[in-house]
Amino acid sequence: MTERLKHRPATIPESHFKKLCLYWSNENVKQKEKQNQIMDSMKQEHAKEVNSLKSELQDVKQQMLGMQSLIKVWMQQNNSGMDMENLDVFFRSFPSEANNAQNDEGQCNEHSTTHASNPD
Repeated sequence: MTERLKHRPATIPESHFKKLCLYWSNENVKQKEKQNQIMDSMKQEHAKEVNSLKSELQDVKQQMLGMQSLIKVWMQQNNSGMDMENLDVFFRSFPSEANNAQNDEGQCNEHSTTHASNPD
């Protein structure tokens, strides 16, 4: 503790700083701080993964839009017998933005398979 006292900030009275030093040396406090650091690290990793998945989802959505356009053109060129109105209805039957498992704010809806609410 004497080493810490040598580096005490001038704005903190010595009596208060001694109490802080005792607090910081408490094993329970040290363990809690270690747990907090682990939790913070896990939260950061989770946030990175969520952002990565959001990016991948956007890529997949763009690919699907491209495929829908390709199918429409192919069907028009091949006179498949299906009119474009029916094709648009068909494509709208796929999950849309409103039916995603999570909206942009990260809130879950009833279709979500992850982050389900606790039934308790």
